[in-house]
Amino acid sequence: TAAASPFPPPASRSPAAAAGRDRTGRRGGSVGRGSSFEMRRRGGGVGAASPTSSTRSSASSSSSLRFKKAEEQVEEDSTTSTSIVPYLPLLLPLLLVYVSNQWSRSSLYYLVNFSDDPAVSPYNAMNLDLGFTEAQYGALASVAFTALFAVASLIAGNLSDRSDRKLLTVASAASWSVATLATAAGSSYAEVVAARVFMGLACAFATPAAYTLIRDLVPRDRSALANSFYGSGVYLGGALASLTILADERLG
Repeated sequence: TAAASPFPPPASRSPAAAAGRDRTGRRGGSVGRGSSFEMRRRGGGVGAASPTSSTRSSASSSSSLRFKKAEEQVEEDSTTSTSIVPYLPLLLPLLLVYVSNQWSRSSLYYLVNFSDDPAVSPYNAMNLDLGFTEAQYGALASVAFTALFAVASLIAGNLSDRSDRKLLTVASAASWSVATLATAAGSSYAEVVAARVFMGLACAFATPAAYTLIRDLVPRDRSALANSFYGSGVYLGGALASLTILADERLG
């Protein structure tokens, strides 16, 4: 007979208990997996944006985009406007200077009279007062002015690119004003010729300075209109020069 063991035998696990624990574990695992899936499904539903909020966000973005485009269009229209009103403080003085330029150089044409009209006298005809011929008048009206004017224009363009254009314009206008007074005060043909030559030199510097000022201070989309506005001074000055006849008849 075998000897009895001093230790108690290990507790035996019944098949039913083992089966129960296995079922519990499998059920627990099933429940855990189900709960996790359910939580993930619900969590995904909470995190996803609803159709209503997405539609509202898209409508708001579209409205903001349309408003921004409208602002840009208004700004573009104002930029490309053909108005030169904001630049009149620059253009009006330049125009007046140009009118004076043309008036001064063209007034000589209306101060002579070579007709045989008995009413013509040295009082209202420079050619009779100073005693010069038609040929001398031709030289006075053309070569005396244009010869130095053409050469000085090249120098004027170079100076306009490198110097103060406003100061150059003021100096030019003051110089041809002096030349105009010298022409009126001249007591001989030679003095009038000298005044005419000096006038051609002075008048050459105004136009290049004016055009470069317009180029630098007026936007490109308005430069053509600004140049046309300034260029009208040629015709305004010529028209005013023709009125010199009236002043000549009254003042001599």
